[in-house]
Amino acid sequence: MSNTIQQSDGRFLSGLFFRVLPAQIFLLLLTGINNMVDGLVGTNFLGAGAMSTIGLYSRSDFTHLSS
Repeated sequence: MSNTIQQSDGRFLSGLFFRVLPAQIFLLLLTGINNMVDGLVGTNFLGAGAMSTIGLYSRSDFTHLSS
């Protein structure tokens, strides 16, 4: 009896894990994009000096790539 309950719980948790996995991946990607956008906006708003002090500097002007 106990073994049957453990197997059904295992199947339930396995199915639940794979059902929720795409949402977790989406939230992870969304968090990464949010961090990049926050760094870019923060650099433009506060300035490169302030952002480099806390380690979040991202260069938003791409003029350095043309030379």
